[in-house]
Amino acid sequence: MKTMVVYSLDNHICKMTGRVFYPHQPSTMRRRKIVSVEGNMYSAFASNPSCYDQLRISTMTTSCSVIICLLLPILGTVLAQERTTVKLPPVSMKFDKPFMKALAERKSSREFRNDTLSLQDLSNLLWCANGVNRPESKHRTVPSAMNKQDIEVYAFLHDGIYLYDPFKHELQQVREGDYRSSTGSQDFVAKAPLDLVYVSDYDKMDFTKDESRKLWMASVEAGHCSQNVYLYGAAANLGVVVRASIDTASIATLLNLGPHKHVIIAQTVGYPLDR
Repeated sequence: MKTMVVYSLDNHICKMTGRVFYPHQPSTMRRRKIVSVEGNMYSAFASNPSCYDQLRISTMTTSCSVIICLLLPILGTVLAQERTTVKLPPVSMKFDKPFMKALAERKSSREFRNDTLSLQDLSNLLWCANGVNRPESKHRTVPSAMNKQDIEVYAFLHDGIYLYDPFKHELQQVREGDYRSSTGSQDFVAKAPLDLVYVSDYDKMDFTKDESRKLWMASVEAGHCSQNVYLYGAAANLGVVVRASIDTASIATLLNLGPHKHVIIAQTVGYPLDR
């Protein structure tokens, strides 16, 4: 009978008791006692009995072949969870509208057309919101207290929810499907092509333990991000509105945020009806 090798995909400890083997380690280090019940997802592989001892899983006498059959669907589910990555085009600097004119035209819009945002507009506004403008130092387009860079930007589009990676300038899908309506109570949030959600990672603000101070500083930084998007919207003739009428708890659940990450504010972007 072939030996079963079981290990956790995310460094959690397996649910089953017995011994687990790590084929990538020397033979003297391959066995590890499984002592806890904190498992999540597991993968299974068959190996040559001459290389590994038999895995003892609790007091069960179930054959390894049966265990393989049970675990293969889990492995299939893990493999199916690969997420889409959207490579954004390079940021375009070709806008002729003077800065002072953009400021004069900055306003909030709440009526949007159904038109999808161009990939170039999406690239530009995400870079304005929280992109890297000094690659050598990895500093951003917005100021950050002590350069902790705690703000994360999530883009809710018609086909899914994406996390903006400012260093790679790309979008990484975190959930498939249209969840735009979950970003606010207003009707237009489900119609506009893009809803942004700004999230703060409190753990990055390790210079204070005061939660109220962290919220204040995160709110200031998210305000910088949203104002940059407003100004880009004015320059590119896009409609923009920042929103505080959001269910932060439900959005945090939807994004599967840890307890150290907090939803701060949301913002809607699209092509306005009056332009």
